[in-house]
Amino acid sequence: MFITRKELKQHFEFPKKLQKPVEFYPAKSLKLPKPLHKLRGAHYCTNLLEIGENYRIVFIWKEGNIREKCSIYAHLFLYRSENLIYPLARIDYHPSHKGLHILLNCEDKRDLSNRSLPGVKEFNLKLNDLIDPRLKQDRQRFIRIVCEKLGIKYDDDK
Repeated sequence: MFITRKELKQHFEFPKKLQKPVEFYPAKSLKLPKPLHKLRGAHYCTNLLEIGENYRIVFIWKEGNIREKCSIYAHLFLYRSENLIYPLARIDYHPSHKGLHILLNCEDKRDLSNRSLPGVKEFNLKLNDLIDPRLKQDRQRFIRIVCEKLGIKYDDDK
């Protein structure tokens, strides 16, 4: 599936809403689809959350003994069926090296169905304050940032 910039923008503008509360569970306790099906160990995830029509999102954070060894990220998918999801975007935060950045599936001729986003366009995003993925309030702040960047209305938004 080839997505143009214009189509990706339309995906972001399509009305989507994330309901509260967003709960994280040990990754090994969830049955997530590819490409997330092998997450184990220190990973905590949400379920694949329905945010509107054919859109799904999942939030993941990786635990570490210090902030620099943690990370948190979100995957936005176009849901085709239980066995077929198509990645649109991923927002990552790595305290140790990259900060906040977004990966976009745009104008890439490869079939990325049920895959992550290897080798796609990546852009840095501005972040005013550091995030500590170990802290619940910072995970919630990350969720709010992701919703803002991807055009998702969060439950208590006006």
